Amino acid sequence: MERKEAAEAGVYISDGDYNFLLWTLLPKNVGERSWPCMPAGENFNAVAPMRKDGGQYVAYAALNRSRHADPGFDLNRYVTLGPMLRYVEDSPLYLWQFNTHWSDRKDWRHLDYRDVEVCHAFRQGELPDNEENRELYSFLLEKGYIRKTEKGYKFNAVWMDSPQTMDRLNKAMPDLSDLYAPAVGKLYDKMLKLFLQNQPKHLEPQIAYMVRGNTAAAGWSLIFCLASGYRYLLQG
Repeated sequence: MERKEAAEAGVYISDGDYNFLLWTLLPKNVGERSWPCMPAGENFNAVAPMRKDGGQYVAYAALNRSRHADPGFDLNRYVTLGPMLRYVEDSPLYLWQFNTHWSDRKDWRHLDYRDVEVCHAFRQGELPDNEENRELYSFLLEKGYIRKTEKGYKFNAVWMDSPQTMDRLNKAMPDLSDLYAPAVGKLYDKMLKLFLQNQPKHLEPQIAYMVRGNTAAAGWSLIFCLASGYRYLLQG
């Protein structure tokens, strides 16, 4: 994807930083294209029992062990690896973040739809810098959505004005899924084998469903994609 294509798509980039845009779009694009690479399996309705109040969820429980085998690396670095999405039905606004151990932010439990609403208000010029909005500005600064400069506050994220903007950017990006599809499949097989250990037979469909979601959406395939495809992406 070239700079001209990004500019014509109508996207806001902090300081016009083209690399910032690419490093934002790359994990999102990989995550979305990873889903078709996953093995076929049961859908959500098939594995999620219906509650008495009409809700559905995947019921799963596991025993915590006091001792674990040493995997040879720090597991805590990978607990929060993956995308976080917040939206509400019938609203064009949604928020997407890619979180890692090194992101210096709290995990998905501290991400609310309110975040994108406040960001939208700032982008629309509906948050004047005054005492009344001081708490909201502190919130935006703490989350890293804005930063203070000599000329005032500046939005510090990629902002797209419509779903059509994202569609145009996706079309401008090369499809690298053929490169990382084998890695995604192998990762799924290994993760499934690991999670099925010592589990009852009747839970296999639920566990397989969760493993598919974690494998496709958690961003692990990004590592493979960066090694093999990012240079091509930069060159267009």
